[in-house]
Amino acid sequence: MRELLALIISVSALAACGDGTGGTPPPGSSCPALGAPVTHSGYLSADETWSGDRPHVVTSDLTVSKGVTLTIEPCAEVRLKKGVYFYVQGKLLARGEETRRIRFLRDVEGERFSSLVVQAPGSAELAYADLEGGGAPANSTRGATLAVDGEGLPPARPLKVEHVTVKHSAGVGVHLRKWAGFAAGSSDLTVQSSGEEESEHPFAMRLSLNAVATIPTGSYTGNATDAIQLIGESPHYNVELDETFPNRGVPYQVGGGGMFGVIGIQGAATPTLTIEPGVTVRFWSSSSSVGGVQVSNTGTNVSGRLVAVGTASAPIRFEGTGVGSGPGSWEGVNYVGQIDAGNRLEHVQIDGAGAHGGDTGFGCPPPGSATDGAVKLFSVPPSQFLKNVTISNSSAHGVYMAWSGDPLDYLAGNTFMNVSGCNQIIPRPLVGNCPTQPPCPK
Repeated sequence: MRELLALIISVSALAACGDGTGGTPPPGSSCPALGAPVTHSGYLSADETWSGDRPHVVTSDLTVSKGVTLTIEPCAEVRLKKGVYFYVQGKLLARGEETRRIRFLRDVEGERFSSLVVQAPGSAELAYADLEGGGAPANSTRGATLAVDGEGLPPARPLKVEHVTVKHSAGVGVHLRKWAGFAAGSSDLTVQSSGEEESEHPFAMRLSLNAVATIPTGSYTGNATDAIQLIGESPHYNVELDETFPNRGVPYQVGGGGMFGVIGIQGAATPTLTIEPGVTVRFWSSSSSVGGVQVSNTGTNVSGRLVAVGTASAPIRFEGTGVGSGPGSWEGVNYVGQIDAGNRLEHVQIDGAGAHGGDTGFGCPPPGSATDGAVKLFSVPPSQFLKNVTISNSSAHGVYMAWSGDPLDYLAGNTFMNVSGCNQIIPRPLVGNCPTQPPCPK
């Protein structure tokens, strides 16, 4: 009789944990079998510790209030009901260990929870933790299992991750909004199987410009689209602070999903966008908007710097995506207004540019030809800073000198392949008109 009663209690505990996997440690774990579940919901108004010896079932939206710390012990299992949000406005400390990981899971297989949302000035530290099966409904989190809200510029960095895995999101795996970034010391983030249900949000991660440098090392492959999506958010659409695009093993896609595929680099302090060797950046274009890069701003002395320095073995690549690929799938790299001496393009491949950006009447193109180029410069640069650049598959010209004055030579030391127009276009003379037949090197 005692054995039968023990069996009934065991079966009841498993049934309470939804799909029956609760209480079973994952392979390689040194965690004990978990006991009966504990339920949670509503607002935490005082510090709490969730023990690691049982499942913790979140039955409806839960908020860690401001000033409150929730500590989750190693081996704990947090199971979230369908559609539930887990908000962190205070502090969440969920630090597992290598063989005693913490798990955030959907309570019932096939019934997604919404998101774990960290809202600055609240913060979260996640270590040796797994988050799996969130993202419903997609709404503002874009189907993310893990979402983070910042507070504006400079970026807040409310989330620290170490050896964290995010898997099986309906849309993006991790969504950082309002210029949120990762805290210093973050590392070893793995995002897999994102975009299982939301075809418009298939990326490993989505975040704002000005916070990209905080992306930790890790693995971002095995998703519906193996890329990190970058967007400009109002009112800070541009790169306004020094920023770096680190090489994290997958391309960056600028725009898409209703967002413009344009990077503007401009600000009162002359911000620098640095792109690491081996990085690929894709610029989204649609039938109504054209992607590209704009360094500086028309009509002002405010400028920016683009420092894209690859190597022969790890070149940087710029290309288009969206409405098509190949020639004319995006505009190109434009230098508008005063060009800062710190700009550098070295060992960079610029492929498929040449779409029309709207500028006409500049330079001396052959009569009837396009007024666009893969690289377009509207003022005389302090030096010829294009070195070992390859321009390929341009639907227009290669390098377009759109200033008035003496030309520079961009042919020497650079490579031009399958350029529809001229490899370079000379500028307009300071006095007089363009030649009747301007030079058009091929």
